[in-house]
Amino acid sequence: MESEYIMEKANATVKDLLKEVSISFPASRKWVNKKRKATLSELSTGGEQHREGATSSAKDLTTEAKDEAKLSRKRIRKLHLKPTKKPSIFEVQIKRLHEEVQALKGQLGEKDKLVEEKNNKLKNFRAELSKEKESRASDKASLTLAQVKLLDSFRDQLLFAL
Repeated sequence: MESEYIMEKANATVKDLLKEVSISFPASRKWVNKKRKATLSELSTGGEQHREGATSSAKDLTTEAKDEAKLSRKRIRKLHLKPTKKPSIFEVQIKRLHEEVQALKGQLGEKDKLVEEKNNKLKNFRAELSKEKESRASDKASLTLAQVKLLDSFRDQLLFAL
């Protein structure tokens, strides 16, 4: 009866520890399960003789698991704080070339805008020029009509005078 109580207490302690450790460290879960099975098998086979040994092994198990959890946390912190490796020469050159390409694309975009503005001005100028040519052509046509009328009137006057 006392050994059952010890087994339940050890099992509960290990389960609590397992929950605590497995939440943050999945790799530690295997270690805790292995230790728990070993402790439970010792308790079941040893019976009355290992009662004191079982309690001490359960205590040892909890302290070992806590130590393992601390070490795991330290390892994870070291991994996160580990400085990144120095980039290779090729990576640096690729990054620099990429930045230059982006800058040139920006300049090209600005030049495209300027060219587009100049083209729009040129189209507007050509449109105005063609309108002016049409108006001059119509003016010339009207002048020639006026000249024709004037010539007709001179001709009539000349005919009349003769």
